[in-house]
Amino acid sequence: MRFYLTFELEKSSLPKDYRRIILSYIKKSLTEILDGRYYSQYFKDNIQKDFCFSLKLPKAKFTKDEIILEDNSIKVLFTSDDRQKTGLLLQQAFMKQKNKKFLNFVPFTIFQFVFNR
Repeated sequence: MRFYLTFELEKSSLPKDYRRIILSYIKKSLTEILDGRYYSQYFKDNIQKDFCFSLKLPKAKFTKDEIILEDNSIKVLFTSDDRQKTGLLLQQAFMKQKNKKFLNFVPFTIFQFVFNR
């Protein structure tokens, strides 16, 4: 399964350590769906996950401490192996977070959710 989320940022920059922010968002989303039942399946031990993500940063400029973007949105592409229904689980977890601010290092909200074939 493949889908992407479009996030709206409060400012048009990201810290260099953006991967940690996305992982925090995934963890938060999994803890808030079905009373956190699936969180330990993916983050309890150091196991290989059956999903991955990448960011699309159009016309980004990399400085020493941050990534400066052309506008205040980013796209995060998720890909998962669906033998364990991971894509469906992540999709449900992210839908529950739609339009909620995530106040970690970079506040952002989801404003678009698109499936790719």
